[in-house]
Amino acid sequence: MIYILYNNKEEILGTSRNREWLERVLEEGQLIAEFSYNVKPKDLTFSNGVLVEKEQDVIIKEENKRRKEEEWRVFRLKRNKKLAASDKFLLPDVESDKKAWTDYRKALRDLPDNTLNPKAPAWPEPPKKKKVKGRDKL
Repeated sequence: MIYILYNNKEEILGTSRNREWLERVLEEGQLIAEFSYNVKPKDLTFSNGVLVEKEQDVIIKEENKRRKEEEWRVFRLKRNKKLAASDKFLLPDVESDKKAWTDYRKALRDLPDNTLNPKAPAWPEPPKKKKVKGRDKL
């Protein structure tokens, strides 16, 4: 069994496998719901003030949405890291092809709008370094 402590404001306050413990901390306006299996609080909702489990299709949709949001978050982190790494190439005292780096950075910024699958984006190639007098030109 799992027991969920909630209040009349429709907020889940805690969970426990020990009903007696929850009863000891129970305050006015709080209720205990009992489930015969290990339900996750995120899979619960309120219906007319009563805590109930969400329909399975709703749980699946919400999990898919959370997973997709996480994929986009990771994608944006990678994109932001590439943008940060390219900042230095636009500094006035750095010898580089400013137009090429500006175009590259614009492509990175536009990537979320041009990407269908955040796990497999078409990353733009950064500009190549050019040799100048025996050293690399950025």
